[in-house]
Amino acid sequence: MVLMVLATVSKAPQSVDGVTPLRALVLQAYWALRRVRTPDQIGTPDIRFWIRANTPRAERPSDSLIRAALLAAKLPRRAGAEPLVTGRARPYDPSTLRRDLKEMVTAGAVAVVERAVEEQVERAVGAAKHAALAHTDMFDQPYYTKAPAHAGPIGALNNKLLAAVYVGMTTVRPNGGPVLVYHLSWHKPAAPSRRVFSKIESRVRRQEELRDRVAALQAEPLTKKVRPPTGLELLCKYLLLLLYNGLALLLARSAMATVRMLTPAKVRDLLWGRHAFVDVELGKVTLRVNPVTEARERRQQDELLRLFNDAHLRLNGAKVQLHLAQHRGTDTS
Repeated sequence: MVLMVLATVSKAPQSVDGVTPLRALVLQAYWALRRVRTPDQIGTPDIRFWIRANTPRAERPSDSLIRAALLAAKLPRRAGAEPLVTGRARPYDPSTLRRDLKEMVTAGAVAVVERAVEEQVERAVGAAKHAALAHTDMFDQPYYTKAPAHAGPIGALNNKLLAAVYVGMTTVRPNGGPVLVYHLSWHKPAAPSRRVFSKIESRVRRQEELRDRVAALQAEPLTKKVRPPTGLELLCKYLLLLLYNGLALLLARSAMATVRMLTPAKVRDLLWGRHAFVDVELGKVTLRVNPVTEARERRQQDELLRLFNDAHLRLNGAKVQLHLAQHRGTDTS
């Protein structure tokens, strides 16, 4: 009887109301922030930071899970800049975005974005008027599969099977310029064993009446339960690289060495990830970004504002201007 009680206590909490322990942690973080902030001041990064600061040993939810948890609980949150692009009062549901991305992939969006990335790098190399250095690296990317895969069980992960793909990344560095990503290649693990093919052949011999169905199965790629290269992930990777290359080329225009070495995460901390007031006028969008307090970072922030304003950004045809917000009581004379 004691053993049964201990076994019951040791089990992980079960979701009887649709709220898993990880989603409960998201809601805990939301309501903790809600005590001191209004809903429009609470975003996904704020919840992620609260969880990291207050429960460092807990499993960290992804951004998509945080958004899904808040959406399921019908809680308002800060939508960021998404309404400026879509014109909607609330952000899109993640499932809607995944559905639209699938339609884009079917229509050939991967090839379009891939070519855009290549042309972006080719223009930078052509402008340098010197030979460029290229290098290719291979990176492994593991996935935890729901269906059985050709790999050994991982005991520490409740015997989930681990599969992997290998991504080849070709980078190019123009003479005196930044390192740009030129191409991605997708490689699945080694081919299945001969035993798998023998089983397929024996079934074909025994079941002639199912020949059409077997042919259809054989026409599918043998991916070992790993995502194929034509999936949504390759499109998202190329879109990310398109932004990364554009940011690297923009930072390379700066005369400040510290700005040229900024990472995308640091650019987000200094500019795009900060709170901002938005003024929307006819043909013009003005973002008044909260300034940083540290003097060295303030110089970098000023330089970023200059670079992005010189880039003549546009949003749905409207010109985008960036300025630093002036706090109340600040002497601007």
